[in-house]
Amino acid sequence: MDKNRIRSMWFLCLGGVLCLSACSKESEPVEISEDQKEKVLVALVAADAVDGETDKIIKKCATCALRMDGKDEHAMQLEGYTLQFCSKRCRDICAKTPVDILLKTQ
Repeated sequence: MDKNRIRSMWFLCLGGVLCLSACSKESEPVEISEDQKEKVLVALVAADAVDGETDKIIKKCATCALRMDGKDEHAMQLEGYTLQFCSKRCRDICAKTPVDILLKTQ
């Protein structure tokens, strides 16, 4: 086989693997334990202040460590705050491990 054909097949296989790994079922957010709630609330308050407004709407994607702009269509509620995410994938990741995601943003 020539190099271009091998390269094309490799990219096709890689694309398939990436596509399959990105597919996930919707899941309910994990409950936050009482001992973690205080740390999570501190992280939420800090993330809320990033845009200069304290309106309980976090407009930067927490999964992307507050670097990407979030969108209304990819939002979820947590502890009285609305978190906006840049993609459905980021929202789903945070919904599974909200404590880990929020504490990494600090």
